[in-house]
Amino acid sequence: MNIKIRIKAFIAKILQKIWFNMNIYYKMLLIKKVLSPKTIVRLPIIKKRSVEFLDFIGDRWKYNTLIENLDEESIKTVNEILLTIRKNITSDVLEKKDIIIKKTNEKKIGENKKFIKKQGFKLPIDHYEDSVFLQKHGLDYIPNYVQYTKWKVILDVWWFIWDSAIMFDRFTKPSKIYSFEPITENIHLMKKTIKINNLENIIIPVEEWLWDKIEKQKIDMSYNTSSIIWWKKWKEINMNTIDNFVEQNNIWTIWLIKRDIEWYELESIKWAEKTIKKDKPILLISIYHTGKDFFLIKPLLESRNLWYNFKIRKLSNETNYWMETMLLCYK
Repeated sequence: MNIKIRIKAFIAKILQKIWFNMNIYYKMLLIKKVLSPKTIVRLPIIKKRSVEFLDFIGDRWKYNTLIENLDEESIKTVNEILLTIRKNITSDVLEKKDIIIKKTNEKKIGENKKFIKKQGFKLPIDHYEDSVFLQKHGLDYIPNYVQYTKWKVILDVWWFIWDSAIMFDRFTKPSKIYSFEPITENIHLMKKTIKINNLENIIIPVEEWLWDKIEKQKIDMSYNTSSIIWWKKWKEINMNTIDNFVEQNNIWTIWLIKRDIEWYELESIKWAEKTIKKDKPILLISIYHTGKDFFLIKPLLESRNLWYNFKIRKLSNETNYWMETMLLCYK
């Protein structure tokens, strides 16, 4: 009798999963029917990401692996993001929701900028983000982060005017910050940021992209920030890995790594394993760019038996419902 019940339950579960996946892929086909492949590539990033997440939503095993050992707030954040994507998977709804959020938060954004400027942070252009200066990329969710060690080397990978670097200097007092930016125009902005904040001895600009290869690569220059996606403007830049950079520069130990490289966090983490295993640095990793980053980075690190604690936090209310979501890893 028990065997029959189990078989029926198993079949019901399979049918439920098939129905769910058919529903999701039907919606994806509707999107692709209306939009040509070229149009999909040029969709605003929020829409393109939602389509990419379809490959992962509905996979119960990946979901359970992601939320395993997370605190209640992290699980709540994950559930809210996934639920919203599932409900609003068509591009029109996503676009409207993003516009509504932006309009609702205009006043809050203005208040945040005024508050941040009063703290004495100086930038060469008017670009002050709450996820950086108010949320500190999630540092305040990490217990006793300031007390970890006196010798602190940070790899800040990357943000185009290096607002995060001056934030890290203010709140963590590091020995050195290696700031990575592959676009020359942004390097000039970054140098201005360093100069007006008198941080020439602390922040070291590095015109490289830290990824999973050591080679030259073409990147998109259509926006202020960069992404290895083929759009209109291309530039060939130097690629490196974290492990190779640390070895090349004889860096004794790394205290913190912040990664926000637009779509390729997972690949770059695989080529930082030597450094992560040796130093066990604090890791602040953006996981909102792709489904694979969102679902797979935390389990990958967990599988290495490094005894990290993990938290997932959405660090900005100024943007749509999953941008600025960070994975925080600490000992």
